[in-house]
Amino acid sequence: AVMADDTSESPRGDASPSTSSITPMDDPASLTSLLASVSLSETTSPAPILLDTIAECAKHLTVLIDRGDPVAVDFEGISLSREGRLCLAQIASVDVTQPVFLVDVVKLGFDAFGEGKLGALLQSATIVKLIFDCRSDRDALFHQFGVTLQNVYDIQVVYCMRCDELAGFRVGRLKGLKAALGDCPGLDFQRRTEIVKVKQTGAAAYADAENGDAWEKRPLPHELIEYAAVDVQYLHLMYDEWKHFMKQGKMDTVVAKRKRKKGSARDF
Repeated sequence: AVMADDTSESPRGDASPSTSSITPMDDPASLTSLLASVSLSETTSPAPILLDTIAECAKHLTVLIDRGDPVAVDFEGISLSREGRLCLAQIASVDVTQPVFLVDVVKLGFDAFGEGKLGALLQSATIVKLIFDCRSDRDALFHQFGVTLQNVYDIQVVYCMRCDELAGFRVGRLKGLKAALGDCPGLDFQRRTEIVKVKQTGAAAYADAENGDAWEKRPLPHELIEYAAVDVQYLHLMYDEWKHFMKQGKMDTVVAKRKRKKGSARDF
């Protein structure tokens, strides 16, 4: 997903622009000042697991489907939209002791969504899918793989509502994942700075790739694996903290109406 706040090109390869507002994470000095008093600790999560066989994909995703708990999801690709190429799906369980699963869509193709059970998980009407900005992902899934993302809870929507509350007025620009990670509850200073480093390293790895096809090359570099995992690793914390802003029923209506627009204007 997009780390930048929305005007610069991101390692995700989204064709659409991102928000350009400056956040504390853009400035190491202000980041240090902002987070110096943070003392909350965080359980260290296990390393992400790349699922690149149908058997392993089906095994792990079936467990998540059977549990029925909310899952955090995100997707990486090249010019990710209905006409781009979806390359990777990231999935994080609500259980922080479990690894982030990365489904290798480049290698598994359509089978990831069939025998691999990714389609069953994403299209489940009972399992809540936490995602940050569903628009390009939803478009890519439907037009490239015929998958309709259902029961979505878009964290970007409630994060913008939180920003409205703090500002005392409706903020007209969308806020990106980079800003949300900077405000994510439950993280200590060390982890926040580690997140910044992971995202910067991943962005550099993407920038170094020829033809902007970093997400499609195999083996996938460790830097991009870590980058992708961070995009879903903390969505459960955000959901727990900000879900009071909007119930699922209202969110269903908002998500159904969200469409990609030029610039970073609010679309809800």
